[in-house]
Amino acid sequence: MSRNNGHSRHDLWEIALTGSFSRDNLDLAASAQELADRAPAGSLHHAAARSVAITCATTRDADQARTTLDGLTPEDVRKAALELFDRLSAAPES
Repeated sequence: MSRNNGHSRHDLWEIALTGSFSRDNLDLAASAQELADRAPAGSLHHAAARSVAITCATTRDADQARTTLDGLTPEDVRKAALELFDRLSAAPES
């Protein structure tokens, strides 16, 4: 059974990135984990989402999480993780 409900993986990624999320680190971690669960294992999206989930679950606040994510390697995972973190932690549009 597909967990995508008819959506492509890319569609799910975009849907999740444009949703409204709480700014709390644990909420950010949960949102990122949901994305990781939907992404194909071994993909850049999976690695980035898992990195954000783990980082947010183990840091005190958004500033500390961002600083930690700045140190990720390899570079492609760092860039994807920072982009995801910025989207998840951004204030929802009114």
